[in-house]
Amino acid sequence: MEVLSHFQFVAFCVSGKDGVQSMAVRYRKYFQQCKGKRNNGDRYGKLIAKGISCEGKRSKNCPEGIPKDKPCGGWAIEFRDQQGKWQSIIKPGFTKTTAKEAYLEIIRNIQRGLFDLPILQKMPKVTVEAYARKYLEHIKGSIPENTFVSRQTAANAIIRRLGDFEVSRLNIVLIQRFCTDVLQLDQAKASTVNQYCSILRLVLDMAVQERVISTNPMQGFKRLKVDETTKRILTNEEIRAILDESILPMGSDRMAILIGMLTGIRLMDVIGLDWSNIDFNNFRITLIPQKTGRSITLPLSGYLLGELKRYKELMPDKEYRLFYDGELNLVAGRKFSRRFVNLFKRLGMNDISFHNLRHTNASKFTEVIQDVSVASKLLGHSHTDITMGYIHKDFNSQKEAIEKFTNHMLSLQGYEPEANQKIA
Repeated sequence: MEVLSHFQFVAFCVSGKDGVQSMAVRYRKYFQQCKGKRNNGDRYGKLIAKGISCEGKRSKNCPEGIPKDKPCGGWAIEFRDQQGKWQSIIKPGFTKTTAKEAYLEIIRNIQRGLFDLPILQKMPKVTVEAYARKYLEHIKGSIPENTFVSRQTAANAIIRRLGDFEVSRLNIVLIQRFCTDVLQLDQAKASTVNQYCSILRLVLDMAVQERVISTNPMQGFKRLKVDETTKRILTNEEIRAILDESILPMGSDRMAILIGMLTGIRLMDVIGLDWSNIDFNNFRITLIPQKTGRSITLPLSGYLLGELKRYKELMPDKEYRLFYDGELNLVAGRKFSRRFVNLFKRLGMNDISFHNLRHTNASKFTEVIQDVSVASKLLGHSHTDITMGYIHKDFNSQKEAIEKFTNHMLSLQGYEPEANQKIA
């Protein structure tokens, strides 16, 4: 038997030899009285008498002698083999709809390059749950633990709502219903739904790469609108309170908050800082953020560098790390996150977490400096939709900007710019 190439086989099964259809869904009749007649009685010969036209529904056109208590036919997938003879697959319970679905699945399997004639066997279902779990296995160990847990939460929500659906049958209507269910039934925020959809897109991208589906059904999907007014940043009065040592004395909590507020560094990166990250001579800090894994160097203002020197003198036991000597994992992150939420509450700052310091840094910085590109570089953003532009700046322009920004923040507490001294 001739072995066909992939493209020849696809063309053969979809369009047939010489353009004649070679695969179709048809209603196959069981009783000879309902069938037509072919030349010389050959089942593959030329049709000379047409049979009864029906799809299994009994009517007055049914020939006499047909048992009424037995099905008179069934839906089948029929195809021509490589010798040009019609073959038929018919399974108990096949309806017109299920037969068409099986037919389309066969075509998809052929186009994906499955050459083992899937029409001769039942192909296993590839569900959304299977690919969601496959995606988690793929990223496990390659991203920070807290990031993995966040994506695992999203994957679990996807599995709960969409897990039983076959990947090949997922469409934009089902995805929109998923969003609605998460919003209304799970009472999640729009930002949370958008996060879940981002993970779903990655899961389906993997299915596309492995040719389980030809295109990602999330193409053209619009993210939900997020109410920007709910984002909380520190007020000027709250910034003054943080800078006031009579309210927040010098110590590890104050130092960590100052670093977070004046540099925008995330909590896990702050608690993981060690003294080797800080270059006192060149006014800079170098670190590898857990979220991105890319090394960044940020300039430090004279004020923040002075505070770091004071902290080092006051905390001689902190020889290596500035704040935490234990393992940097999810448990540690949650512990410090709760610690700062409770600290802010004691200071009368409700609905404030350590991450709000990063939002405050971004908002105040762009307000004072009026240069989104410098803010983008300092915050480590890599996408234009976050900071409306991404332009490389040299270190001197960043240093000048960070000094101007810090002086503005200090002026709220009565510090004299440049001198780093509080006005009497």
